[in-house]
Amino acid sequence: MKASVILTAAGFAGLATAHGIVQEMIIDGKSYGGYQPYSDIYQNPQPQRIGWSIPSNGPVVDVTSKSIACSVDSQPGALSAPATAGSKVKFFWTEWPESHRGPTMTYLASCTSGDCRKEDPCTLDWFKIDHAGLNADGTWVSDTIIKNNNTWTVTIPKELKPGPYLMRHELLALHSSSQVSGAQFYPMCVNLEIKGTGTSVPDKTVKFPGAYKPDNEGILMNIYWPVPTSYEIPGPPLVKLISGNGSGDDGETYTESTVTPTPTPSAPVVTPPPAQTPPIVETPDATSTDSPVFESPIEAPQPTVTPTPTPYPTPIQAPVATPTPAPVVKKPHSCPRRQVKRAIREELKMRNST
Repeated sequence: MKASVILTAAGFAGLATAHGIVQEMIIDGKSYGGYQPYSDIYQNPQPQRIGWSIPSNGPVVDVTSKSIACSVDSQPGALSAPATAGSKVKFFWTEWPESHRGPTMTYLASCTSGDCRKEDPCTLDWFKIDHAGLNADGTWVSDTIIKNNNTWTVTIPKELKPGPYLMRHELLALHSSSQVSGAQFYPMCVNLEIKGTGTSVPDKTVKFPGAYKPDNEGILMNIYWPVPTSYEIPGPPLVKLISGNGSGDDGETYTESTVTPTPTPSAPVVTPPPAQTPPIVETPDATSTDSPVFESPIEAPQPTVTPTPTPYPTPIQAPVATPTPAPVVKKPHSCPRRQVKRAIREELKMRNST
């Protein structure tokens, strides 16, 4: 039994290192534990977190599904972390695989109900406050995260209007992104209560799902060949804050465009113009008003002439001779008895006559 428990624990450890999750955050100088899918559900009572639940450390591959917002079947965190506008949020990821190269993106969304725990993240208006992708030296920001002890730090905009916000942070792994749904997204969400004196709101926002499309240039691509020298980070550009009127809905909705490949030009197809038909002009006949005269020799109707059949001589057939049947010749009987009787009759006939 003990060996079985050890093997089970080792299996969970293997799963935990297969991809990655945010295991800790330092928000405005205070540490908070991230949701632990392989341990929190087994604790009694379960620990209360600021982060929304996730079922595993696995990715989301369907950018059109609701899971792209805060992960698969994600449930609200029970707590909220206070944060001052202008302060930093540092994310500590579990050991990130070197092969999972790609960008990182971080968004905020105002919880208009006043309580992020009651919000549906798919209905919120998200704006991007941070992103990074391909470095100038050809390495990826994921390489930078690994070098920095698997951490990444973002700054909450100082001018942002205070209130409850949901923060969405993610890494995107592009090692299998050369095929549709091959890109791997690792989103996570946390509840924040942002304090400050700012009055600004985002100029443009996006929805999840909706911010990404499966064929976006930064999602459907091959990072191995040809080796990319530039990279278009998925989603909208970084937010531009504008002065708000207090309603929180001054911004516009940003729509992510679909990348359509430029068609290869082809030689134009030249269609010859239809043959010109000489016009038909009707001119009244000088002698008759009933019969039109056609000036076009092509179009003029021709009279129908029925040719007279040429008589051919009837061949004379020679009479067929009827063959004359050959006369039937009676053959004499060859029977001896009849010949004797005939001879006796002849003899008697001659005697009688004498």
